[in-house]
Amino acid sequence: MYGLTPSPAHPSPEAETAPALLDRFDALFGSVADADELVRVAARVAGCPAGLSDRGRVLRRGPAGGSPDAGETVPSTRRLITVAGRAAGEVWVERAGEPLPFDTLLTERMALAAASLVAGGGVGPGGGSHGARHPSSPSSLSGATSPGVPVDPSAPSTDQRLWVPRGLGDPALVQAVLSPAMPETQRSRALHLLGLAPAGPMRAVAVVVAEPAALQGALRASAVELHVPPSVAPHGALWPRVGALLLPGAPVAARRPVAVPRGVAVGVGPAVAPERLPESWAQARRAARFAGLGPTWPRLVDAAELGAQVLLAAIPEDAALAHPDVAAVARLEAEPDGPQMLATLEAVCRTRSLREAAKLLSLHHSSVAHRVARAERVLAMSLSDPAERQRAHTAVLLWRLNAPGNWRN
Repeated sequence: MYGLTPSPAHPSPEAETAPALLDRFDALFGSVADADELVRVAARVAGCPAGLSDRGRVLRRGPAGGSPDAGETVPSTRRLITVAGRAAGEVWVERAGEPLPFDTLLTERMALAAASLVAGGGVGPGGGSHGARHPSSPSSLSGATSPGVPVDPSAPSTDQRLWVPRGLGDPALVQAVLSPAMPETQRSRALHLLGLAPAGPMRAVAVVVAEPAALQGALRASAVELHVPPSVAPHGALWPRVGALLLPGAPVAARRPVAVPRGVAVGVGPAVAPERLPESWAQARRAARFAGLGPTWPRLVDAAELGAQVLLAAIPEDAALAHPDVAAVARLEAEPDGPQMLATLEAVCRTRSLREAAKLLSLHHSSVAHRVARAERVLAMSLSDPAERQRAHTAVLLWRLNAPGNWRN
């Protein structure tokens, strides 16, 4: 009947990429009539027992189509069924030993198909309990369980209202690739499922947005700006306002103005061996904290170009905000025209003259000179002195990196 997959074998992660697997699962689950058939198909594809729960009823089927042995259900990978933003049950597979990377994609597609059945009243025919106890409470299941991968309860793969990229498994697989806790063998398999067979270095890119609704467009636009088509750069929304791109390790295509829109910050990590992508991701996240931080900062920042400045992002927030220089900058910004004063202070610290700063800010140089005099009084520093100008610039950076409401954090 199903024809697309042998029984009881599962699709080989070494043979199929994530899009191919997703196409296969869509073909299998797209025409199921009820929950019982959905679970039977899933168990046959997985080659191990699969299950579904809905309103206290539990369905379990083995790979041969019958009911597995009665007893406690031990899901190895599971996923909430979400309808209109609310949990309506869950699906799972029960694989002995370590879960396979494609189990995450399978359960996500199961959950999507089950959500359609729930919305259409199709869950339940032939249902009822088949001798299994209900697995853990859905309130503790905010996402698929993969060994070593931290799951954020707001991760978009469990909420249909947030962006879902071409492959529902992409966020989970991208997260697996970037998690420092993921074993190297599992990271390699996740890369393969993403359609990557890296023979050289790769880099991670962090995309942070002020508003969750902008994340989809920001991820795709960032890939284009980096001269990598979105279809070639696996991407995933890891949290509502943070997404990731995985790119080949070629140099970043810039030194040119990059058209990243306001409200989007992009940090590019260094090129590393694939097994070290979590290190690139950590540096990309830090670089994103500097992107668009002030009038002289681009909205796309390469961690390699930050140099030692990137260490400022590692200073604990409490320690940074408690420093007298940073507190003085905070007082300066609290004045009625504080944002303009801080922009002027930054421009003066990062340019070679008042006239150059005035040109950057589109102001007359006398207006800049007046603001500088006010800033010097509040900071108790002389901005004509190179050492004190550097000190002021450091204080401005620490304030902006840690200021309350900085969405880049």
